[in-house]
Amino acid sequence: MLGRLVAPIFLFLSAEGFYYTRNRKKYMLNLLIGFWICQILFMAVPAILPNSKVELINAIFGTLFLGLCAMWVYDGFFGKVKYIGKVVLGLLFLFCNTFRDHVCDG
Repeated sequence: MLGRLVAPIFLFLSAEGFYYTRNRKKYMLNLLIGFWICQILFMAVPAILPNSKVELINAIFGTLFLGLCAMWVYDGFFGKVKYIGKVVLGLLFLFCNTFRDHVCDG
């Protein structure tokens, strides 16, 4: 229940960080690494300490990273510096990442 209150604040602060950071690639990479670490832990902890009453689910880092990817794509189209080639790759990544669950589940 706390996540419903905190998630919009995290998303707002990640947008502010994206706007004011010196190095956007490093900022996005840090969120991606945080997402990977959380996912590994979310898979390892239930294997080590099984408990049917507790389930660890998606961390906020993945949502923050995808939000920053969307902001990066938007900035590539409408920002001061246009980088359309990188934006197309970013859009392709977002599209593939959005539908990966549907393709993998069959």
